[in-house]
Amino acid sequence: MNVKRFDGTAAVRLAAGLMFAWLPAGLNLRAANHAYLTDVPDYEWHAGCFGTATGNLMGFWDRHGFPDFYTGPTAGGEAPLTSQPPNRGIQALWASRAGRDGRPPNQPGHEDDYYVDYESTAPDPYVTAGREEHPPDCLGTSSV
Repeated sequence: MNVKRFDGTAAVRLAAGLMFAWLPAGLNLRAANHAYLTDVPDYEWHAGCFGTATGNLMGFWDRHGFPDFYTGPTAGGEAPLTSQPPNRGIQALWASRAGRDGRPPNQPGHEDDYYVDYESTAPDPYVTAGREEHPPDCLGTSSV
Protein backbone atom coordinates (compact mmCIF):
# COMPACT_ATOMS: atom_id res chain seq x y z
CA MET A 1 0.00 0.00 0.00
CA ASN A 2 1.29 3.46 -0.73
CA VAL A 3 0.03 6.97 -0.21
CA LYS A 4 0.27 9.62 -2.91
CA ARG A 5 -0.58 13.28 -2.54
CA PHE A 6 -2.48 15.20 -5.19
CA ASP A 7 -3.40 18.86 -4.76
CA GLY A 8 -3.96 18.77 -1.02
CA THR A 9 -5.51 15.32 -0.81
CA ALA A 10 -4.06 11.91 -0.05
CA ALA A 11 -5.03 8.81 -1.95
CA VAL A 12 -4.43 5.35 -0.55
CA ARG A 13 -3.71 2.89 -3.33
CA LEU A 14 -4.19 -0.86 -3.02
CA ALA A 15 -3.00 -3.65 -5.29
CA ALA A 16 -3.99 -3.47 -8.95
CA GLY A 17 -4.32 0.30 -8.69
CA LEU A 18 -7.63 0.26 -6.82
CA MET A 19 -8.32 3.51 -5.03
CA PHE A 20 -9.43 2.96 -1.44
CA ALA A 21 -10.16 6.49 -0.27
CA TRP A 22 -9.57 10.18 -0.87
CA LEU A 23 -8.72 11.98 2.33
CA PRO A 24 -7.79 15.60 3.04
CA ALA A 25 -4.03 15.92 3.38
CA GLY A 26 -2.88 16.24 6.96
CA LEU A 27 -6.03 14.66 8.35
CA ASN A 28 -5.15 13.01 11.64
CA LEU A 29 -6.99 9.68 11.73
CA ARG A 30 -6.80 7.43 14.75
CA ALA A 31 -7.97 3.87 15.04
CA ALA A 32 -10.89 3.20 17.30
CA ASN A 33 -10.18 1.15 20.40
CA HIS A 34 -12.80 -1.37 19.38
CA ALA A 35 -13.75 -1.77 15.74
CA TYR A 36 -16.20 -4.41 14.56
CA LEU A 37 -16.74 -5.44 10.98
CA THR A 38 -20.18 -6.74 10.17
CA ASP A 39 -21.35 -8.92 7.29
CA VAL A 40 -17.98 -10.66 6.95
CA PRO A 41 -18.37 -13.98 5.13
CA ASP A 42 -17.27 -17.10 7.00
CA TYR A 43 -16.64 -19.68 4.28
CA GLU A 44 -15.74 -23.28 5.07
CA TRP A 45 -12.16 -24.26 4.32
CA HIS A 46 -11.95 -25.43 0.73
CA ALA A 47 -8.85 -26.18 -1.35
CA GLY A 48 -6.44 -24.31 0.91
CA CYS A 49 -6.19 -21.75 3.69
CA PHE A 50 -4.97 -18.89 1.50
CA GLY A 51 -7.77 -19.32 -1.03
CA THR A 52 -10.46 -19.59 1.62
CA ALA A 53 -9.18 -16.54 3.52
CA THR A 54 -8.96 -14.59 0.27
CA GLY A 55 -12.53 -15.63 -0.54
CA ASN A 56 -13.68 -14.25 2.82
CA LEU A 57 -11.99 -10.91 2.10
CA MET A 58 -13.26 -10.69 -1.46
CA GLY A 59 -16.75 -11.57 -0.21
CA PHE A 60 -16.58 -8.79 2.38
CA TRP A 61 -15.53 -6.17 -0.17
CA ASP A 62 -18.09 -7.45 -2.70
CA ARG A 63 -20.74 -6.64 -0.08
CA HIS A 64 -19.15 -3.31 0.97
CA GLY A 65 -18.35 -1.06 -1.94
CA PHE A 66 -16.82 -3.30 -4.65
CA PRO A 67 -19.89 -5.19 -5.96
CA ASP A 68 -18.11 -6.59 -9.01
CA PHE A 69 -15.58 -8.68 -7.05
CA TYR A 70 -18.02 -11.59 -7.28
CA THR A 71 -20.43 -11.74 -10.21
CA GLY A 72 -21.36 -15.43 -10.44
CA PRO A 73 -24.86 -16.90 -10.22
CA THR A 74 -24.65 -17.98 -6.55
CA ALA A 75 -26.85 -15.86 -4.25
CA GLY A 76 -27.90 -13.65 -7.15
CA GLY A 77 -24.37 -12.38 -7.80
CA GLU A 78 -23.70 -10.95 -4.33
CA ALA A 79 -21.15 -12.84 -2.25
CA PRO A 80 -23.11 -14.80 0.37
CA LEU A 81 -22.14 -14.84 4.04
CA THR A 82 -21.65 -18.61 4.10
CA SER A 83 -20.55 -21.35 1.73
CA GLN A 84 -23.15 -23.76 3.15
CA PRO A 85 -25.75 -25.08 0.66
CA PRO A 86 -27.14 -23.57 -1.48
CA ASN A 87 -24.08 -21.28 -1.64
CA ARG A 88 -21.34 -23.83 -2.47
CA GLY A 89 -20.80 -22.11 -5.81
CA ILE A 90 -18.99 -19.23 -4.08
CA GLN A 91 -15.97 -21.55 -3.83
CA ALA A 92 -15.38 -20.76 -7.51
CA LEU A 93 -14.16 -17.36 -6.32
CA TRP A 94 -10.90 -19.04 -5.26
CA ALA A 95 -11.04 -22.55 -6.78
CA SER A 96 -12.62 -22.98 -10.23
CA ARG A 97 -13.98 -26.37 -11.27
CA ALA A 98 -15.93 -27.68 -14.25
CA GLY A 99 -19.65 -27.33 -13.61
CA ARG A 100 -19.27 -25.07 -10.54
CA ASP A 101 -20.94 -21.67 -10.33
CA GLY A 102 -21.84 -21.33 -13.99
CA ARG A 103 -18.61 -22.76 -15.43
CA PRO A 104 -19.48 -25.16 -18.27
CA PRO A 105 -19.18 -28.83 -17.27
CA ASN A 106 -16.80 -29.51 -20.15
CA GLN A 107 -14.43 -26.66 -19.22
CA PRO A 108 -11.89 -27.82 -16.60
CA GLY A 109 -10.88 -25.36 -13.91
CA HIS A 110 -8.10 -25.03 -11.37
CA GLU A 111 -9.24 -27.93 -9.18
CA ASP A 112 -9.71 -30.21 -12.19
CA ASP A 113 -6.16 -29.54 -13.35
CA TYR A 114 -4.14 -29.31 -10.14
CA TYR A 115 -5.96 -30.76 -7.12
CA VAL A 116 -5.97 -34.45 -6.13
CA ASP A 117 -6.24 -34.38 -2.34
CA TYR A 118 -4.88 -32.42 0.62
CA GLU A 119 -1.06 -32.72 0.68
CA SER A 120 -1.11 -35.13 -2.27
CA THR A 121 2.17 -35.62 -4.13
CA ALA A 122 0.47 -37.36 -7.06
CA PRO A 123 0.93 -35.91 -10.55
CA ASP A 124 -1.45 -33.11 -11.48
CA PRO A 125 -4.75 -34.44 -12.88
CA TYR A 126 -4.33 -32.68 -16.24
CA VAL A 127 -1.09 -34.67 -16.69
CA THR A 128 -2.64 -38.04 -15.81
CA ALA A 129 -5.65 -37.23 -18.03
CA GLY A 130 -3.32 -36.43 -20.93
CA ARG A 131 -4.82 -33.01 -21.65
CA GLU A 132 -3.67 -29.42 -21.72
CA GLU A 133 -3.96 -27.14 -18.69
CA HIS A 134 -7.01 -24.86 -18.64
CA PRO A 135 -6.55 -21.23 -19.69
CA PRO A 136 -5.78 -18.87 -16.80
CA ASP A 137 -8.85 -17.99 -14.73
CA CYS A 138 -7.19 -15.71 -12.22
CA LEU A 139 -8.46 -12.31 -11.11
CA GLY A 140 -8.05 -9.98 -14.05
CA THR A 141 -7.50 -12.73 -16.64
CA SER A 142 -10.73 -14.71 -16.47
CA SER A 143 -13.04 -14.84 -19.42
CA VAL A 144 -15.52 -17.01 -17.49
